[in-house]
Amino acid sequence: MQKSLLASVVAGAVLLSTAAQAEEQTAPQGYQLQQVLIMSRHNLRAPLANNGSVLEQSRRNHGRSGMCPAVS
Repeated sequence: MQKSLLASVVAGAVLLSTAAQAEEQTAPQGYQLQQVLIMSRHNLRAPLANNGSVLEQSRRNHGRSGMCPAVS
């Protein structure tokens, strides 16, 4: 009983602090989002790899041209 009550109190505190921070994070007038990065525990990924992006330009000529060699 005490563990579930403690977990509920902690979860409530986290939700309240997250909601307060979300309200404060408004972009100043004239600013626009340009890029989003996705971070995982294994890698940092740029989700948008379309024509003109840095990721697309760096990968343009690195496609596979045939079968991959067998790993021994």
